[in-house]
Amino acid sequence: LLDFGIAKLLDRGGLGDVPATRTELHLMTPEYASPEQVRGEVVTTASDVYQLGILLHELLTGQRPYELASLGPAERERVICTQVPNRPSAIITGSGNPTRARVAELCALRRSTPARLKRALHGDLDRILLKALHKEPERRYGSADRLAQDIRCHLQGLPVTARPDSWLYRSRKFVGRNAIPVAATVFALVLAVLAGAFYTTRIQSERDLAEAERDRAQAETAKVAQMSRFLIGLFRSADQRDGNAADLTARQLLDRGVAQADRELATQPVLLANMLHGLGRTYLELGL
Repeated sequence: LLDFGIAKLLDRGGLGDVPATRTELHLMTPEYASPEQVRGEVVTTASDVYQLGILLHELLTGQRPYELASLGPAERERVICTQVPNRPSAIITGSGNPTRARVAELCALRRSTPARLKRALHGDLDRILLKALHKEPERRYGSADRLAQDIRCHLQGLPVTARPDSWLYRSRKFVGRNAIPVAATVFALVLAVLAGAFYTTRIQSERDLAEAERDRAQAETAKVAQMSRFLIGLFRSADQRDGNAADLTARQLLDRGVAQADRELATQPVLLANMLHGLGRTYLELGL
């Protein structure tokens, strides 16, 4: 009760023969004493917060933040007043036989593993405990209720006041509280994006195919037109040179066609090949 300020020593008559010149009498449990208690300063609810922090530390890690049993009074006071406690998550994977034994016992009780316990403590609980155990009373929680409120927020997946507020931190907490809806929303968005990309690609492919077909049709039309112009030109040149193309034999017309194709279509190898193929079939049909 004295540790938590619920009871205070009001009557010095029960102290027996305490010398009148003595200026302090520390009535406390050293393992749970706050720095201001050790220094003999005024005890406020900040000390209660500190002691609640030590109890919470024991519940979560299986040990108190300081080992004081083997220390003398001066060294004990130094540790309590100046030594900053380790983060609870770091203690779980700490070295030393006592620590390992306690962690193993704690894991057995929790049906857990050191790695899972460390993940559970890392983050909010680390910050809550370090705030409650701060050496400076004014930097602890203002009351036990505020400490309890931060613990409730942690259990509910809400942001805690012990951590600096940021958009990223609040976003992580929101996602943690709404994991299934957020996952469903992300999945739906991914499906929508994939579907949009698929249909866009398909439409583009169909458009490209249609353009390719149109280009092929235009190319074929141009090829037929050019072949037609070639044949018309062949007869026209024969008529101009010989007076009457009708008097030419088929063999002569074919020979002139080959020579003209070689001359006029040299820069268009595909069209030249098609023309020579047609002329060659005509040679074959004539038995040549």
